Amino acid sequence: MLIVSSRYGAKKSRQTIQFSSVDYTGMLVVNDPALFLQRLASGYGKSRAFGCGMMMIKPGDGE
Repeated sequence: MLIVSSRYGAKKSRQTIQFSSVDYTGMLVVNDPALFLQRLASGYGKSRAFGCGMMMIKPGDGE
């Protein structure tokens, strides 16, 4: 499932910076726990500096 939650824009001097925020819902299988934790801590994507790119991971129901 893909949910586009909102769009943000910021203005800095004469340049306009625009990016989108997207929420994904689904199941994730981790094959390399060390690499997963490293990437989870550093974030994903090009918009990390704007507060995007972080993931909220919740434990599954044991399946």
